[in-house]
Amino acid sequence: MEKKFTKGEWLINNEDKADICVYSSNCQSRIATISTEQAKPKKTEILPNAKLIAASPDLLEALEDLIFTCEKLWNETKEVKQFEGIALITHPTIEKAKEAIAKALS
Repeated sequence: MEKKFTKGEWLINNEDKADICVYSSNCQSRIATISTEQAKPKKTEILPNAKLIAASPDLLEALEDLIFTCEKLWNETKEVKQFEGIALITHPTIEKAKEAIAKALS
């Protein structure tokens, strides 16, 4: 799936008292602005929300790497009798991760 989101590291700039901005380091484009003036979300949630948004590309990459590693290990061990239950445990989790990635990239 093609990744169409802004490339580069995503950072938080909360120098402005009215807004917290998430922006891309390589092109300085604004990705999101969270207003501290709004009642929703709660003021205590604003910075954590911004941090989650800024971490999104890293979380996506880590999840993709984890899926790749899990599938590779599963394929390498599926014939080993002592590991045959691993697929039953990991398959639903891998599918859930793939669905989350598809949702993010759709």
